Amino acid sequence: RNVTDLTIERVKVRAPFNAPNTDAIDPGPGTNFWIHDCDIDTGDDDIVIKQGGTNILIENNTIRHGHGISIGSETVAGVHNMLVRHCTFDGTDNGLRIKSMRGAGGLVENVRYTDIQMTNVQNAIVLQLDYRDSNRPDFKGDPSKVPAIHNIRFDHITVEGSRRVGIIHGLPDSVITGITFSRG
Repeated sequence: RNVTDLTIERVKVRAPFNAPNTDAIDPGPGTNFWIHDCDIDTGDDDIVIKQGGTNILIENNTIRHGHGISIGSETVAGVHNMLVRHCTFDGTDNGLRIKSMRGAGGLVENVRYTDIQMTNVQNAIVLQLDYRDSNRPDFKGDPSKVPAIHNIRFDHITVEGSRRVGIIHGLPDSVITGITFSRG
């Protein structure tokens, strides 16, 4: 069932940083999401577009601990036209993350991240098509559902104290394309 014209604003979420399965904001699938001015501190995905979505704006959020702002792991419905801007991250495991896996994949395209500040983030940017879900270690899914990532732009990203600036893992039959890093 799709959600249309969803606004989530000024929400504060707290869960222990070591608590598994504590996604804070997990809408979708749907169209026209606006998630803004939230303060989130959890042990799992802070904001996640898991099932898919189109025309998504995520802005002015503060993220502490957790797995950051994520797309996936199920991307069968696809994610199209998403903008993440004016967000800060402090102490998260991941900052900006797109994760998917064979058997539950779809197309993630036309995503832009801009004016992002990250401090003490373990993995600032993660693009991963070979993701393994620890809750479903034997997952096979539909072999025709191969994930893809195209046309992702990162600009005005500041990272301080990160263990890794980025991890990019594609698949032999699904090459990640159109990734742009710029200052402007």
